[in-house]
Amino acid sequence: MYGEIEKIINAWDPAELFPLAPQDEYNKEIAEILDYLEQNHKNLSSEKFGEAIKRIFIDSLGEDMFFRNNERDVAYDILLKIKES
Repeated sequence: MYGEIEKIINAWDPAELFPLAPQDEYNKEIAEILDYLEQNHKNLSSEKFGEAIKRIFIDSLGEDMFFRNNERDVAYDILLKIKES
């Protein structure tokens, strides 16, 4: 599951670091997303999950580095991948 989430997060690239950043740039945030999913997996909406993803990235990178605000779409994509697996 980590690899699938990594693909989604890297494609989203919320701090617009690619292609200059290493592929594992968001490893810390992805690990936190996985922890969040483990703790809150029951009846998780893409809206609530999107807010959690946004908070994870803002806490990690700071508001000035968080450029992309479509976290709800990213949350939906991750939840869809989980259901497919």
